[in-house]
Amino acid sequence: MKAAATLLTIATVAMISQATMFVGEANIIFPQIVVKNSSATQWAQSTRFVSACARGFMLGYRKGMYKTNNYRIDDRCFGSETQQALVDTFDSWGQLSFDWERELSNLMIVIRQVTEYCEYDESIYDYLTYCYQGEMCEPQNMVQTLLKKVFQVTTVANDFAQIYMEGLPTEADAVDKIQDFGERVGMNVGKLLRYATEFNPNIITNLYQ
Repeated sequence: MKAAATLLTIATVAMISQATMFVGEANIIFPQIVVKNSSATQWAQSTRFVSACARGFMLGYRKGMYKTNNYRIDDRCFGSETQQALVDTFDSWGQLSFDWERELSNLMIVIRQVTEYCEYDESIYDYLTYCYQGEMCEPQNMVQTLLKKVFQVTTVANDFAQIYMEGLPTEADAVDKIQDFGERVGMNVGKLLRYATEFNPNIITNLYQ
């Protein structure tokens, strides 16, 4: 099951690498990325945006899913080493100078940093462990549970609507704004999943003891 969680994490990293969307936390200082040409500058800006969204999404998800406001994410989650590896890889693709050995090395850096410091795999593992305890994660049961929590679901839906009405962030926005967007989305996703499955982190804690 732990292996499955890790594989899902790798898939998440791959999707994040191809889409320019998601990451951030307010007090993180995003470093200057070493760029070799003008195209790398654009990749650096896109990577900064993605990294801010992804950090924010995980921060919010953990707060919403685990019902805690004390969670803090490691600064190395999508930090300087990860961002540099992504920029170098994307720039190589753009310059048609793809080198398998170098790019695989960069990919391993990204996977290692994300799995060690971002807690994506731990979150997936916790969810799967909880779901294996019963049928609470069966789609039909999740729908029935949500129907019993109309007020909570409506609150989440209203916040999603508010986020949309406020407008999506752009690459030119400040990191704090991008990060806050990711955190709000992640928190609502976490809440909705907790409502649907009646996820209880105390059950997970007891199982690990």
